[in-house]
Amino acid sequence: MSNWTPQEVKKVIDTIKQKSATDKKFRERVLNNTSEVVKELTGKDIPADFKLNVIETKPGYSETLVLPNFIGDTLNEDDLDAVSGGAVCKNFCVINT
Repeated sequence: MSNWTPQEVKKVIDTIKQKSATDKKFRERVLNNTSEVVKELTGKDIPADFKLNVIETKPGYSETLVLPNFIGDTLNEDDLDAVSGGAVCKNFCVINT
């Protein structure tokens, strides 16, 4: 995320979560046009290299699995070090449950 800090990402996600829990119209806007809502809240566009998926939970069990970046059939030394150290994200990850 080129022009966003991890703190800015966390702040906007927290704001969206809090407001969408009590404001049904806001919630619908977030589900239908996330980019527009983020721009209104922050004054910034979501960078092209950042994908923000917004889903609405339903009653019952729900789990989202985020697959790691595909690195091909062979690993270079850096990739081997990352995997052996248990790292999944190389740049920035937000995991919310």
